[in-house]
Amino acid sequence: MAASTRHEQARLAAPETLAESPFLEDRDAGGFARATLRLAFLGVAAFMAWAAVTPVREAIDSQGVVLPDGFVRRVEHLEGGIVGSVAVREGDVVRAGEALVLLDQAALQAERRRVLARREWLAREIERQIAFAAGDGLLAPAPAATGSAIARSQSSAAAMAEAHRAARLAVLRTELELRRAEEAALSSKRRTLTVELEIIDARFRQFDEAYRGSGAVSGVARDNVALQKIRLESEIAQLDADARSAALRTRMAEENEAEFLAGAGKEALLRVAELEGARAQADEELSRLEDALARGVLVAPVDGVVQSLAAASPGEVLPAGALVAEIVPKGAALFVEVMLPAEQIGKVSVGMAASVKALTFDYLRYGDVAGTVETISPSSIADAKGALRYRLRLRLDAPFVGSEQDGRRLSPGMTVTASLRGRESTVLETLLRPLRVMADRALTEG
Repeated sequence: MAASTRHEQARLAAPETLAESPFLEDRDAGGFARATLRLAFLGVAAFMAWAAVTPVREAIDSQGVVLPDGFVRRVEHLEGGIVGSVAVREGDVVRAGEALVLLDQAALQAERRRVLARREWLAREIERQIAFAAGDGLLAPAPAATGSAIARSQSSAAAMAEAHRAARLAVLRTELELRRAEEAALSSKRRTLTVELEIIDARFRQFDEAYRGSGAVSGVARDNVALQKIRLESEIAQLDADARSAALRTRMAEENEAEFLAGAGKEALLRVAELEGARAQADEELSRLEDALARGVLVAPVDGVVQSLAAASPGEVLPAGALVAEIVPKGAALFVEVMLPAEQIGKVSVGMAASVKALTFDYLRYGDVAGTVETISPSSIADAKGALRYRLRLRLDAPFVGSEQDGRRLSPGMTVTASLRGRESTVLETLLRPLRVMADRALTEG
């Protein structure tokens, strides 16, 4: 036992075993580890050398939207209303004057018919009143009342007033006829008495000559004839007085009729003025309704493409001044607008190349569209979340993806991803950039 222990101690004290651990019995395992470490070191060294000389171009990605170069024509409605029908869809090509949206116009049409009927009634009533004012005071039959209950009530009131006026005129004219008949009767009676007086006067002269000459006629007979003559002369004088009174009454009746007709004519002219005002209001209302009906058909202002359409289906309610559609004019060039974060704007410059990928078309299958940074906004803009961004405008080399014959054209409103090709640097610089940023922040805080 003691001999075995001495042998083991002698083996461990030998020179070739002094560098070996007594716990590592497998020399091959230690060599493999050292080889692996050497290879890893060489690999890292090779990668660092490759990264130090290999160039890489930094890409700055941001989402944007395709917009037309120029003013998009907005189609709005002044009063608003209920959508009756929609004639187009988003993306449709339209011509100037082509109907886009038609509003429900049933209520406006009914109101227009009511105003037209009212206007026609007013026109006939004006003609009737003018004819009355210029004629003999007799009104033609009133036109049939149309329109609202107020219009019918006014028509009934006017008819009653005209009936009262016609009755009053009939009374005045009857009285005038009576005065003229009385005057004519007095004149006829005077003519009769005048003839009798002439006869009595001739008899009186005969009796007076016979009484004075031969005495063939007694004085009593002569006096009786004289009394008859005096009585006839007295009656004629009374008839003359009555005739003068009758003439005055006739003139008064004529003046009453003339005064009534003048007053009625004045009332008719005043009525005409009132009706003319009502007709002017009806014309104004009719013009307003016709304008509203014309605006009820919303048409495309120019040839172009429907970019957006607010009215999607019949029955929707459009508020006053609502945007109904947006039309991109035909032939308008397209560009991409990108909102870039403020911390990345220092990496971008005008003229920088860009790659635009439309989300509508598969990038891996159809490719991208080349572009160029055309303008950069001079100041930042805060978005909805308060983050500062700069607006970039990218000019596109082509308005389509892939081949133009394939029909994959870009259209306004499409969402795209723009990759801006930044400055060129090495792979190593790119990898070390986060460390440099962290070191700068640490030194700044220190």
